[in-house]
Amino acid sequence: MEQRPDLRASDQDRQKIADQLKDAVSEGRIDLSEYDERLASAYAAKTYGELAQVTADLPLPEKQAVAPRQGAPMATQQQIAEAEKAAFARRARISRRLWRMWRPWAAASAVTTGVWLAILIANGGEVTFFWPVFVIVPWGLMLAVKSFGVVGSGERYEWEGVEGRGPAGHQVADRHASAEHWRSARRGRRGGCC
Repeated sequence: MEQRPDLRASDQDRQKIADQLKDAVSEGRIDLSEYDERLASAYAAKTYGELAQVTADLPLPEKQAVAPRQGAPMATQQQIAEAEKAAFARRARISRRLWRMWRPWAAASAVTTGVWLAILIANGGEVTFFWPVFVIVPWGLMLAVKSFGVVGSGERYEWEGVEGRGPAGHQVADRHASAEHWRSARRGRRGGCC
């Protein structure tokens, strides 16, 4: 759409003209001194008509299609679907790991709080110190820190041997084989038999 020459030009319009002038210098259409003069005129221009005068003797810029990088094939729909499936599986795996980490804490918190409530009722409602805090808070803080590590890395190895990759990139087949591997590795480091 053609702009009326008396309409005010925006900074973005001036920048387009400046880019066009830069291309003209790189193509050898104008020299550096002429580039400086035209660039000053472009930034001083207030209307579309003044901007058009700056580039009146230059060819219009061709709209170039964005070409894919050489050597970088475009992803197919199947590859995209596989990547989405892998991301979903990763999120599900992280959720399972977090649940396995926090489930014992939740159970212990419920049990200790239940014992505290039973003692409270047995004492006739006389409020005593909430001692389960000594179980709930430290364990919860430790789990919170560990949870950030699990969520942050995503593919972190679980020392219990449930899913994941071992330190040397060995795929963990099952938890018993992994536990035996770590026991033997610890014995080897300590130099002892146990």
